[in-house]
Amino acid sequence: TTGTAENSFVTFTLNTCSSFTATASKSGYTTASRSDCGAVTAGNTTWCSIALVKSTPEPPANGKAEGAVKNAATSANVAGAKVTVKNGASVTYNGTSNWSFSLQPGDYQIIATADGYDDGEITCHVESNKTSNCTITIIPQKGKLTGTVTDGTSSIAATVTVGTQTVAYNGTDKWVVMVDAGTHVVSAKADG
Repeated sequence: TTGTAENSFVTFTLNTCSSFTATASKSGYTTASRSDCGAVTAGNTTWCSIALVKSTPEPPANGKAEGAVKNAATSANVAGAKVTVKNGASVTYNGTSNWSFSLQPGDYQIIATADGYDDGEITCHVESNKTSNCTITIIPQKGKLTGTVTDGTSSIAATVTVGTQTVAYNGTDKWVVMVDAGTHVVSAKADG
């Protein structure tokens, strides 16, 4: 016999029997059964309560966030960069294979840090059973290149050129040029 509970209880009329199994089910709940409710006898009521427990849906399968850490100026890989899921796991990028994290589906802030670079951050969207490319580009920090120009005995006014930058040197203070990390050619030209 089957019935539908509108007010949390169902009444069935059964023939006399010494045992029976009662099963209850509802969408979103785990189906439950009882067979220990006692015998049904003619003219009497047998009470049988069944507790249903809300089902816990299976969490979606993880996806993968992966990528490289790139130098914004040269597009070269930055080996040794630390890659971190904000408020989560961290790895050190080896500069050859991609870094990766196995994550539940969702959006994640992933941060890359390395000595000599400004921190880089990307929002990475991860989907179940998929791999998301989340390569992060970081910008090399500028360094200060400074000096003086002399004629061998004393400082002299001159024009100093470093790469595409030119500064006028007054002969008293130091000249200063902000440059990317690395090796630079410096030239000076004085009048006279």
